[in-house]
Order: sequence, then structure tokens, then C-alpha cells
Amino acid sequence: MSLVKDVIQSVARQGEITHDFTVKGLKFVIRSLATEEQILADGMVDTGKIRKKYGAENLMTLSDTIQKYRTIAMVALATKTVNGKSPVDEEATLEEQYKQRQEFVDELMSLGSAFMDTVIREYNKLGVKEREFYQDVDENIKK
Repeated sequence: MSLVKDVIQSVARQGEITHDFTVKGLKFVIRSLATEEQILADGMVDTGKIRKKYGAENLMTLSDTIQKYRTIAMVALATKTVNGKSPVDEEATLEEQYKQRQEFVDELMSLGSAFMDTVIREYNKLGVKEREFYQDVDENIKK
């Protein structure tokens, strides 16, 4: 018997933790990521692809840039909707959805640093909501 089974089942019944925000006229609804999805986000960070694209194979990428790229990948996986529409075809296979999420990362990255910084701040607010929820999980489940 799992020591946390009851809590996990209660949290599952409670529903997912979401956060919505608007930036540049785009209304995002994002949700918490599962551990598997966080691992997928790590796999989306391919600085070698970018270096190859520009013929800059010897270019060094700093860790803060890689972290920003990783967070944008996490946002892409966490995004439920943008202006009410899913960024992926919900009927597609998981493999196809992953490819669509990779394309979504590229689209987000093309919107510039200020946009990415804003999106990352909003994603971090979701993390704050999660931590606050779990600080008093028993009481929050009752709500």
C-alpha cells in the first residue's frame, strides 16, 4: 500500500493546477507538467541543431541561455490553449503531438527575448501556485 495513494487520488480528483495570462494579445492557459513531460522538455533543448543551422558548430552556449530555452520548452508542453485553441492536434498520436510541440517551441522562440522573459515569469507563477497548493494540500483539496 502506498503511503501517499490517498493524497494522490484526492489531488487527481481536485483537477490540475492551471494559470492563465495574456502577452502580445495571446491568451495562454498553462498547466502543471508531469515528470515525463519535464524529461521531454529537456530533450527539446538541442543547441547543436541551432549551431548547425547557422554553421556555428564551435559556438559556445551559456547555461542561462540553455535554461531559458529549456523553460520555453516546458511552457510549450504545459500549454493547454492559446486564444482558446490547443497548440497540438488532440487526435494525433503522442509522437505527432511531440513534433507539434517542438514546432510550437520554435514559434515561441521566434517572438523575441522580451516575450520569452514574460512567458517564463508567468510559468514561474504557476510554480508558485503549485507550491502554495501543496503547503496545505489537505485544506486545499477540500475547497
